[in-house]
Amino acid sequence: MFKKVRDLLAPGKNIPPREISLDEIPAIIGEEERSWREELQKRMDQPREKFTEVSSTLLIRVTALGRSERDSVYHPKIEKITRNSIPQFEKAITTSLSRQAPPDPAAFYQVATESLKGCVKALAGPGRYLGTVFPDQMKEVKVLIDELGHQVNAMTPLIAEDKRRSRSYSRARESFLSIREKQAALAEAREKLSILEARERDLATKQDELAREKEECDRRAGMDGALQDAVRDKGLFSERVAEIGREIHGTTSPLIHVFAKAEKILQKRSGGEKEIKRVIDLLSLEGGKIDEGLVERVKNVLPLVISMVNAGDIHLKNQEEINFFSNPDRICPALASLVNRRKEAESDLRKIEEFIRSHPAVKRAGQVEKFIKEIVNDREKIGTEIVNTREGIRMMEKEIPERIHDLEAVLRELFAGSVRLKV
Repeated sequence: MFKKVRDLLAPGKNIPPREISLDEIPAIIGEEERSWREELQKRMDQPREKFTEVSSTLLIRVTALGRSERDSVYHPKIEKITRNSIPQFEKAITTSLSRQAPPDPAAFYQVATESLKGCVKALAGPGRYLGTVFPDQMKEVKVLIDELGHQVNAMTPLIAEDKRRSRSYSRARESFLSIREKQAALAEAREKLSILEARERDLATKQDELAREKEECDRRAGMDGALQDAVRDKGLFSERVAEIGREIHGTTSPLIHVFAKAEKILQKRSGGEKEIKRVIDLLSLEGGKIDEGLVERVKNVLPLVISMVNAGDIHLKNQEEINFFSNPDRICPALASLVNRRKEAESDLRKIEEFIRSHPAVKRAGQVEKFIKEIVNDREKIGTEIVNTREGIRMMEKEIPERIHDLEAVLRELFAGSVRLKV
């Protein structure tokens, strides 16, 4: 059947390309390969049989050399060489031709070429000394070995064609499998893209719904007078907390400067500087967040610092420091008062914030806003996945026609004619 196909597709025939379904490719390649193997086997039969026949004849001629009569008028040295060369030559030829001949054409060709090489090597080795003693017999042996070479030469183009076809069969199968894998991957990617796009649309719809619900919550919250009053009060209380924080900073700032001077002096005197250093660090780190415990620490180190100011060890360089330490008994009460005021202001602020957070519209708006953020994050991830999937689809849609073109080229080479694949 495929010989007819090749004949129809042979160059010079003005016929349209043969259309082959992609599903037919495995069967077509398999049938074509079986057809070629049968043809190769038939075309190898003659040189194979001839090679086997010549090999048998050559074995007979070589084994008969030892029994052949020869003149003993040769030089004794030649006679000795001849006696040694006959068994060596016979063994070399017998070994070369005793290889098992497998039925596979390529394997038989391999055995035949190795056998021929062995015979040629034997002829050039121990056989070269026998031509003088057995001129007629060795002439016949050479003719037989030459005939083995002729048969190997006859098989060589057939085996070369077989190798070429085997490569084409392999390429065709690899191309077919690659196309099928790409098609399956493309179908899977398209299905995945469809699911991702549907999911993205669902999320977009849900986001719009939540956005409208958020607007409704904000509208209801804006219409609640008590809530709006609380929102305004929250701003006032927040400002009050901030203002007290600034007062605390204004109070602790000169303390830190003066305490730092005291620490330097005490470092030179090697005593008492560690606790002052600790107080300075706490005042600097905590700033407006001082508490009763820190006020107590200030109270403990303040007498030492005041004594150093009174003794003239510490010089107050600006009016702020002078005013601050002009009545040192007021420093700790002032700090304690600020701590209490800040606590009260923060407590009032927390109550208002809790009232605002507990309002149904505000509470729901916060929940909705959280859901919207989650949806936005999900849509970003899905969007990235959609872009990557589309790019993968684009690449596969480009690669599949290229693979089909490659497969058509291999099929044209196999069938010696124009082929078009139906995908």
